[in-house]
This record gives sequence, C-alpha cells and structure tokens, in this order.
Amino acid sequence: MREGLKERGHVYASRTDSETILHLYEERGLDFVNEIEGDYAIALWDTEAERLVLVRDRIGVKPLYFYHKDGRFIFASEIKAILKHPGVSAEVDEESLYHYLTFLTTPAPRTLFRDIRKLPAGHMLTLTRKGELNIKQYWDALPPENGGAELSIEEHKAEILRLLRASISKRMMSDVPFGVFLSGGVDSSANVALMAEQMSRPVETFTVGFRDQEEFNELDSARRIARDFGTNHHEVIIGEEEMQKFLPDLV
Repeated sequence: MREGLKERGHVYASRTDSETILHLYEERGLDFVNEIEGDYAIALWDTEAERLVLVRDRIGVKPLYFYHKDGRFIFASEIKAILKHPGVSAEVDEESLYHYLTFLTTPAPRTLFRDIRKLPAGHMLTLTRKGELNIKQYWDALPPENGGAELSIEEHKAEILRLLRASISKRMMSDVPFGVFLSGGVDSSANVALMAEQMSRPVETFTVGFRDQEEFNELDSARRIARDFGTNHHEVIIGEEEMQKFLPDLV
C-alpha cells in the first residue's frame, strides 16, 4: 500500500502506519477506510472540510467510545478517559446493565454509562464543526442478499481456504517473533497448518496445561498437532498455587 501511494506521488516523512492512513484519506476521502484491513481505531481532523472522522475496525477489536451532549463531544479508546472530564456523569444505564447481566456484554452502541456510547464495529462517525453528526456502516460480514453469483460447495471450500491463507500470510508480516497459541482444536490447528506451509522454519506453538485439573487439559491434542507439523512446541503448566499468586493482578 505504501509503495503504491509513493508511485502515485505521495511523499512520506516517516515510516509509520498512521501516515499511510493520512495519505489514503488525502487520496480517497471517506472511502479510504475500504482500503484498510486489520485492527484499528482511527481519529483524524480534516481541516479543509472542518470535520472530525472516527473509524472503528471491521470486527471491533479496537474500542472507540464517545460522549455527545449539550454541544460537547468527547472521544477516547477507554471509557475511564471520558469520565475524567468534569462535565461527564458516571450515571449507570440500567437497560445496558440488564443486557450485560443477561448476555455478559452491552450491545453497541450502548455502554454501562448512560451518556457514553461506543462506535459499533465496521462503522464510521463524522462530526462537522457545525455539530452535524453522522454514523454509517461501511462494512458488513454478511454479503447483501442476491449480491453475488451462486457458488458450488467446492467453490466455497476453495474460497474459504484462499481467504484463510491470505489472512495467515498477512499476520506473519512482523518485525518481532510470533507463534500460535495451540489448543489442539480446529481453529488453532488450522492456523498451525497454514503457517507451516508458508514458513521455512518450524512454527512456534504454545499450550497451557493444568496441573490440578487434568480433565480440562488439551495437552495431548496439542502435542499431536505439534508433532504432525514439526513445530517448536512449548508447554506452560499452571496449578492452584500459580493461580492464587496471579489473582490480585487479575482483579
């Protein structure tokens, strides 16, 4: 993406991802978000259009919260940052509390605080200097009805495998060591298999086992997958003593 922007005349002053986002916005406007993949929460101010643009990644991995009331707009990646403002009340939203106690989550855009909202996954918020606020969905995991050609079962299988391989390949682009948290289940085993076919060295795999509750262990399944794909396998065994020591930090 960076090289393509350079070829089209964009001049970089750094090597940060943030600057790539700015150049994309400069070239594509609000459609820039369709070029981005991965986990992100973006905030940028367009001086010429006099508008604030907030974007949350497609799946909603990165959080993005905002407060909009009485002509005041505050946003942050954590609710506690918004609550630091003296004009923001920490009043509980009782309906959101009901949802949380029922589903263990508060459906977007609600939060547990009455006046604080979260930007839903795959959505973009724009706010002009005049106070005109607009929120729109820019991506949906489900294809539109009748939006594509009918595929056979084999074609669906091939497309899923292609997407998985592409996804794994992108996540292996890293300047730091990486590996796989391997449980031996379908998801993590598929990750190991797809990484192994693309790497010239053994995949680093990691599994957690339980010393005092062996019925919850998945060590044997993980060992089998590690052996089949020749990984450099690591096991971390924890027991009641380790959990008790970790509990204060967890709380």
